[in-house]
Amino acid sequence: MAILRAGIMGGIRGKVGGVVGGQWKDKHYIREYIKPINPNTAAQQTQRSAFGYAVAFLRPLVGPVGNVYMDPLLKSMSWFNWAIKNNIAVIGDSPTYAGIKLSAGKCFPAAITDFTNDHLDGEANIQYSAALGNTGLITDKVFAVIYNEDTGLWGVASAEETRADSPMMVTIASSANDHLHVWLITARYTGAVVSQVSDSQYGTCIAT
Repeated sequence: MAILRAGIMGGIRGKVGGVVGGQWKDKHYIREYIKPINPNTAAQQTQRSAFGYAVAFLRPLVGPVGNVYMDPLLKSMSWFNWAIKNNIAVIGDSPTYAGIKLSAGKCFPAAITDFTNDHLDGEANIQYSAALGNTGLITDKVFAVIYNEDTGLWGVASAEETRADSPMMVTIASSANDHLHVWLITARYTGAVVSQVSDSQYGTCIAT
């Protein structure tokens, strides 16, 4: 790929003869045109299916999780791309929920100690440890999201709590015997900006 400092006739976009022109980060470039191939092998079909499952599962979390709890040290990709990359192998038509990670970082996580749900009032109760470990602060914030495996619906905490504020309550619609999965994220703020996050913590329960 050749980068053109001033462009050719104002820059090239699209295919011209045997080359393709475009622009990336304010730099014009041209490259050889290579006809895309799509052999549609069994392995490719499997990978595409896995990608589709991961996208559908993670997309609802871009706003409440991805736009807030992305490790600020991970600057080379968006949260959504990071989440797809790190979870595509465990999300499928039958996900391995315990293997799904919604955040990763060096903040000491608030460990889940109990998780229950009463379907009659729609309240899930998440209890967690206030232990600080080596890197935790009592002022760190805790946030939770819950997935109902039987309905495909998400429940999101209405607000963050601190480490000392256990339990956290999250509203989620459920019926008796529904399978629920929760992920807890701990975050540290510098002013109004998240400066550190934890590895997400996982728990599961059956609605009563």
